[in-house]
Amino acid sequence: MTSFTVIVDRPAREQHGTAKVDAIACTASNRKLAERIERMEPGTIVTVTGVLRRRFWRAGAQAGQVGSTTEVLVRSVKLAQTS
Repeated sequence: MTSFTVIVDRPAREQHGTAKVDAIACTASNRKLAERIERMEPGTIVTVTGVLRRRFWRAGAQAGQVGSTTEVLVRSVKLAQTS
């Protein structure tokens, strides 16, 4: 399994304050896919296909606290076509 982050530029009209990008957490559990991703250099432009999932867990000492994260469970990664 491997985890990585995809950084997506926001369109200028959707940039608020200093936020100009969104960071999207991704995980890949397929061994061959994970190995391919691990060989990619930071900054490589890719197209990611997968399933969006939100996970929850109990957090902190108080039983009522819940943590969560949203991530993409990656099914494929392709080098993006650049123009």
